Amino acid sequence: MVTITSTHQSRPTVSPAVVRAELPTVSTAPASQAPAATFERAAGGRAFTGFERALPSAEKAAPAGTRSLAELASEAVWKATQKVTTKVADVADKAATGTPIPEKGVGHDKYPGVPLEAPRNNAEGNRSPSRYDRVLDQFKVGSNPRYTPRDGKTFCNIFVGDATKAMGAPIPTAYDPKTGEPAKFNAKTGKWEGGHEHNANGMVDWLNNHGAKKGWKKVSAEEAQKHANEGKPAVAAWKNPTGGSGHVAMVRPGTVDPEKGPTIAQAGANNFDKKHVTDGFGKGKDVEYWVHE
Repeated sequence: MVTITSTHQSRPTVSPAVVRAELPTVSTAPASQAPAATFERAAGGRAFTGFERALPSAEKAAPAGTRSLAELASEAVWKATQKVTTKVADVADKAATGTPIPEKGVGHDKYPGVPLEAPRNNAEGNRSPSRYDRVLDQFKVGSNPRYTPRDGKTFCNIFVGDATKAMGAPIPTAYDPKTGEPAKFNAKTGKWEGGHEHNANGMVDWLNNHGAKKGWKKVSAEEAQKHANEGKPAVAAWKNPTGGSGHVAMVRPGTVDPEKGPTIAQAGANNFDKKHVTDGFGKGKDVEYWVHE
């Protein structure tokens, strides 16, 4: 099939093959028995059917040298599907977990050190860019009190720990430095056992010393963005060489700005859901990029 490219900057390039891959045959199981993925794909299926049928004639009708009707159709169906699938996914999340996504974001009522079990996930074997986006969006990092700076502390590492855990590729916030194995949180004592909590510098150390055996690999900025656009976990990380606080963030589906770098979501001194690397890390930093299949 023909790949459709777009100048629209808020979403990755979409092709019929990519859309079809995200919209397989829909189950007829009731809401209480079917996974969230079933419902999100059901919502998008009708839109895709019309898009696929209209594509050949739209491409033929597009004037030479202009933005094609097929491209405009791709953009329109993407926007419509995103709105519908987000609403349907909320219903499916509630059916699967018994709880909806809180208005203030998942984990808003828990202290940053307490691990979360987020309702939305993007685990290996069930990944897509739309699910990746919704995994990040459930945390509402731009406004969630869990990640709000306080007492001289910021929580970029906590957000990345929460997000990567929900994606089935956890980068631990607390671990044993010798083995890299995650520490366990004792809810009764409020303390970690088998390791201790690490800041952003410690996360970068974990990636370099233990990440490979857990499926993480270092790549370029462009490769990191490509991975995120395919629905695969991608992280931006910087270790402060002075020993001060470093920084980590989630690369999310989007574009690589020539001046600002990949698209990210982050907690930190400034919390936001969608900007670019230099908006969070500043300029002149030797930022590393890590991805997981």
